[in-house]
Amino acid sequence: MIESRYWKKELLDYAKSLKNQKEIKRWSEKSQVIFEKDLIINFFIIRKLIETKRISDSLRQKKYKIKAYPKNSIKLTELNSFEFDELYKLEKFEIKEKNINFICNQLIHSLTIFAFRENKKWNNVIMCSDFEKNKWIYKIDLKTIIEILTDFGNNYPENITLIYNESKQDYDMKIE
Repeated sequence: MIESRYWKKELLDYAKSLKNQKEIKRWSEKSQVIFEKDLIINFFIIRKLIETKRISDSLRQKKYKIKAYPKNSIKLTELNSFEFDELYKLEKFEIKEKNINFICNQLIHSLTIFAFRENKKWNNVIMCSDFEKNKWIYKIDLKTIIEILTDFGNNYPENITLIYNESKQDYDMKIE
């Protein structure tokens, strides 16, 4: 990746489309799949920007609030992984602060992902990776998703400091 502005523009365009979403007249499996696919692709873009050092360290470390619902005692299997209302205590949640790497992993490696609508518009996503499935399931609201997309779409670091690290035979980078 040489120039990140095209990738970042994609994030901003998607954030704008979510802000300006129109009422969905007909709820269909296809509309849900398209929403989930676009969401995963945009969070993969964020992860790619982080891994190619196109995002500031401070943004990479920023924490976002998401809801976490604990797993109950029902055994999770391949056959019941989408029955999250039975597998997790949805009446009991904690607000957790998680960094972007954690959130990206929940979406990109999602065992469970399910988008919800209220008032004929998308408003939040249930997600959990295979790694987290026996601990928690997470809910991220649309406002937080838009905030993340906007933060990363507008982040253009101005300074990079390189310090050679003898033990790893490579440079440590500080990006701000």
